[in-house]
Amino acid sequence: MKEKKIRSIKKISFYTMIKSSVLVLLVIFFMTSIFFITEAFFIIRSNQENLSEILVNNYNKKHEMIKKNLNTLAEIFKNNNIPANEKKRFIESLVNTTGDIKGIVILDKKGVVIDSSNNYKDFIGVNLSNKEYYKEIVNNKNKEYIISNSYVSYKDKKITTNIISPIRENNNLIGIIVAIVDPNIIESENLKGIEYYLTDSNGNIVFKSNEENVKGNIKQSIINRGLKSNKAFIYKDKITNKIVIGSIKKEPISSMYIVVQYNVFSNKTLYIGLIILFILINIFVFISIVLFSSRTSRTITEYINIFKDYAKSISFGEHDAKITNNFYIEEVNDIAEIVNIMSDKIKTREEKLKVYNKELIAANNEIKDMITILSKNEKEKKDQYLKIIWAMVNLLEIKDEYTAGHSKAVTCYAEEISERLNKNYGFNIDVERIQIAAILHDIGKIGIDKSILNKTSKLTKEEYDIIKTHPVKGYYALKGIESLKEEREMIKYHHERFDGLGYPEGLKGDEIPLGARIICVADAFDAMVSDRPYRKGMSVNRAIAELEANKGIQFDPFIVEVFVDMIREGEFEVAQTELN
Repeated sequence: MKEKKIRSIKKISFYTMIKSSVLVLLVIFFMTSIFFITEAFFIIRSNQENLSEILVNNYNKKHEMIKKNLNTLAEIFKNNNIPANEKKRFIESLVNTTGDIKGIVILDKKGVVIDSSNNYKDFIGVNLSNKEYYKEIVNNKNKEYIISNSYVSYKDKKITTNIISPIRENNNLIGIIVAIVDPNIIESENLKGIEYYLTDSNGNIVFKSNEENVKGNIKQSIINRGLKSNKAFIYKDKITNKIVIGSIKKEPISSMYIVVQYNVFSNKTLYIGLIILFILINIFVFISIVLFSSRTSRTITEYINIFKDYAKSISFGEHDAKITNNFYIEEVNDIAEIVNIMSDKIKTREEKLKVYNKELIAANNEIKDMITILSKNEKEKKDQYLKIIWAMVNLLEIKDEYTAGHSKAVTCYAEEISERLNKNYGFNIDVERIQIAAILHDIGKIGIDKSILNKTSKLTKEEYDIIKTHPVKGYYALKGIESLKEEREMIKYHHERFDGLGYPEGLKGDEIPLGARIICVADAFDAMVSDRPYRKGMSVNRAIAELEANKGIQFDPFIVEVFVDMIREGEFEVAQTELN
């Protein structure tokens, strides 16, 4: 029996790779040559003039629409019976709805900007009489429509063109409309990727679809050649310095030329072809590798099965099993020896892990006991914390005998509102913070004289101004307690109004913290239904009517709706017989 020669995996892989690589290079060279020859042929034969016709039509439609809109705007500005705000609204409508007009400025007959769309209002008052289009309009009474050269707008850093139309009355110039427009005329998805220019009759570029190299000139000889042949032809674009295939059409309205062109390497077909080529190459490489390495694969598969069976034995705890085979590949013999050593180490480590596991179970039980004790201590600390807060509120209620129980009622309402918002409307409100803020919302009244708090007659303006300081006093009373940072904000702003007319800072709408808006509604409701030194408490129905009447004025309308629904559903003990 012939002895098998032992070779390393590196040598086997190397020889296989060399054979595969030679074949792959030959195939790549052959298929790439065919692809580029085919690509060039189809580009030359492509119906380029049809694309030009489409662009001309797009250009005509776009500028006819803009011209029509500018004529309408001119008629509106000539009509003195139309209010200025209506004229302004029409300007904004053109900018916001047409998609092509990016902005509008209106000049008087002296060239001074007198009106504009909102995004160009910083131009109002600017004198533009030095502009070439102004001089051309003034000096030529028959000029009705001017298209400027393109430029980069300082507003959005995009290529922009101005379209200028005079406002005339009895053949006298009374103003000028300048429309800032997007000159892009590609409206069809199947034209995207095509490069095109707009040039004047001298070949000067007015607009280029590629924003690079905007300034430039196309030779008049090339324009004449394109118009004469009326077909796509190959030439060198001196602006991009590329050999391109293009066609040229004259646009009849503005007497401009539309130059459509593209080169082989910017065409989407190239990339599709490359993808197909890549897929074919990969298929070929895969087949080649399978054919040239099948014998190696069978050998390696055999060895893998041996190692797999051994690994399965180890997984069942048979650490005394060993690989005893002698393999024909030296690296595999090395791996077998390493695996045997690894098995011995796993056996030793497993024995140690059993000991560690017992220790971990004991430690885990100890930690559970500690967590139970800490949780109990934490609950006791929280209860003590709330008792201290209620003690502070009781001090206030001793001083202000008419608001006894007010803080508790407000806290109850605020808590329930917050929980309803979380449960039914997907809010993520920290109810505990709302609770603490509601308890302490009037804590600032401790710093206000008792005679003012308990006055039975109407407060003077000076006394009312003193009462209005209690949110800020409450805020500063708690400023040193960092853990109550959010609660301080709710206390400070619970007398702000949704319309911005509240105090202390006149915040408006969502500028007011959500917690403060909740406490505001709860506070107002309890104040209305409770007896005060200077009046009897309202009925529940009347209090609800007051809340609803002030939605969006004093109160957050959404909070009011939720709260009123809760009252009518019987969530609170507030005179249900009266409601029924």
